[in-house]
Amino acid sequence: MNASESVVPLATGDVPDGGERRELLPAWVRVAIYAAGAFTALEALKDSLGPTLTVWQSGAVTIAVSSALAGAASWWVVGRHRHLRRRVAGEAAERARLAEAYGALTSNMAERRRVEEALRASEAELRALVAAMSDVILVLDREGRHVKVAPDAGRRLYATSEDVLGRRLDELVPAEKASELLAHVHRALESGAPVEMEYSQAVGGRTVWFSTTVSPMSESTVLWVARDITARRAAEEALRHDAYHDALTGLPNRAYLTDLLTRALARAKRRFDRRFAVLFLDCDRFKVVNDSLGHAAGDELLRAVADRLTAAVRPGDVVARLGGDEFTVLLDDVSDADDTMRVAQRIHAALADPFTVVGRELYTSVSIGIALSAPDHASADDVLRDADLAMYQAKSRGRARHELFTPELRAGADRRLALESDLRRAVERGELRIYYQPIASLETGHISSFEALVRWEHPERGLVSPADFLPIAEETGLIVPIGRWMIEAACRQARAWQLAHPQHQPPVSVSVNVAAAQLTQPGLVDAVRGALASSGLSPESLKLEVTEGIISADAAAAVGTLTELSRLGVLLLMDDFGTGHSSLSYLHRFPISTVKIDQYFVGRMDTIAECYEIVRTIVGLAHALDMDVVAEGVESPAQVEQLHALGCEYMQGYLLSRPVPAEAAAHFMGAPPRLVRPPAEPRLWAPMLKARRV
Repeated sequence: MNASESVVPLATGDVPDGGERRELLPAWVRVAIYAAGAFTALEALKDSLGPTLTVWQSGAVTIAVSSALAGAASWWVVGRHRHLRRRVAGEAAERARLAEAYGALTSNMAERRRVEEALRASEAELRALVAAMSDVILVLDREGRHVKVAPDAGRRLYATSEDVLGRRLDELVPAEKASELLAHVHRALESGAPVEMEYSQAVGGRTVWFSTTVSPMSESTVLWVARDITARRAAEEALRHDAYHDALTGLPNRAYLTDLLTRALARAKRRFDRRFAVLFLDCDRFKVVNDSLGHAAGDELLRAVADRLTAAVRPGDVVARLGGDEFTVLLDDVSDADDTMRVAQRIHAALADPFTVVGRELYTSVSIGIALSAPDHASADDVLRDADLAMYQAKSRGRARHELFTPELRAGADRRLALESDLRRAVERGELRIYYQPIASLETGHISSFEALVRWEHPERGLVSPADFLPIAEETGLIVPIGRWMIEAACRQARAWQLAHPQHQPPVSVSVNVAAAQLTQPGLVDAVRGALASSGLSPESLKLEVTEGIISADAAAAVGTLTELSRLGVLLLMDDFGTGHSSLSYLHRFPISTVKIDQYFVGRMDTIAECYEIVRTIVGLAHALDMDVVAEGVESPAQVEQLHALGCEYMQGYLLSRPVPAEAAAHFMGAPPRLVRPPAEPRLWAPMLKARRV
């Protein structure tokens, strides 16, 4: 038997009080006795203890205890059992507490591991995010020392591969720049609020712009967040350049020039001895280049003109393009008008040589208006306005020249503006009148026709000269409704004369001038057809006068309109013949029935041989083409005799009559067939250019 088998729980035996069996020892008390050599000791023990109780017996092994000893042992065992139970219970509670603490500790450690792992992942994420950001993030202290830096900050901010941690700003950038940046650090720390700024510095041999926010983190450190905005600044600069420069030539544009003029005006007001000037340039006949060679050639010519202008002016002067074919030159710090004249002369000389455009040699010139700064110039527009007025004065005097602004030009412009406003109201109010100048036959002396001429009876100015208001009417487009009204009124008046004087044979006719705007716009043929129908006038009694200049403006459009008018039966006259540059081609191409010789030649034919020869040539040419001739501006009987001798059919001029109202013109219908004596008034027409008539 092994030890485990020989050690068993103590059994209960018979007790002295009557055989009740009860457990004497707990199950954990075990006695192991080996059989060999144990019998003698057991017998001796039985004799010494007296009555015994057999407690346990197994085979050769018997355990016997005396009753007294059994009682003491029972008491001891019970007490010991209680003690052990308490101890076991305490140890179990301790073990439970320890187990609970261990479980909590284990749980806390697991949670801590999870938190640490999350923190490590978040930190890695943040580092990756910072590394991927375009912003550069630093932490600087009050002395400009780098306390913390983002990856690659040194290369991006300072173009260095070295570690910048712990280094000061003045070790990485020039001292002046470091002081500037450090001032923003101190400002943020002192104010306790973020400071935003933009600055540039050299990084790797190029200028880099940064947009930076400096935010206080503590009493001695700031968070420095810098973003590279070089590309944005370049785009902004490109936009700014485009906004202030002409796209075609690269020159400053109107906005830039206005800004420069505003500054120049401010300087001139602070220093009365400092003056500046503006030259306003307009290319002469530039439209011809666009129309003949195309806009691409015109653009190339403008670029070439811009280059020559830039080379011709003084250092410091500014050449600008306002648009189209208009340029300006700002001359800063001029002494007097002579300085501006010399620059204008250099410009004329620079443009005198031919330009090579699309493989062709072209010539161009400019008309220049000059305006010196003056105390009454309140804005840049005032200076440009005066220079523009002077430029138009130069154009009106022959082009390819320069004119200096004078106050009289502005006064004239003011008058023109007032006249324009009044003229618009004059059409509405019926202030326009038609005067008629008779045309007589040189053969019979009879009045054959009248030329209808518009006059303006201004309620305050009185009778306004056509030379003053007709150019305004043409520029504003008012000439179209005025011309339509004249055709209708003249047709009614001619028909009224025919009905009132049936004995006047052939029936009197009327001629009306047609402006370029009427000839090129649709509706003229319908307007004429309507006027004839409403008045009852026959088409051959209406004559329409056109000038060479009007036809040359748009010959293609003119030929179609004139052909339609001729088909109506209306007669067409070429007015002011001899003053244009292509009259012979027009006589051949257009259905012209009568030629009117310009008064410049007729008025001098009796005193200047060349004028007489020109008149004689025109009369011969017209007759060869089967056309009648009207001589305008006849003033003397000598001229009548010369014209009659040359075979000219009709005459018109002050020798016969000035333009008169319709009531006065009616008297010529009943006058005898003779020429009226020259008027007693002085010869007013001679020093004047003949006004363009309607």
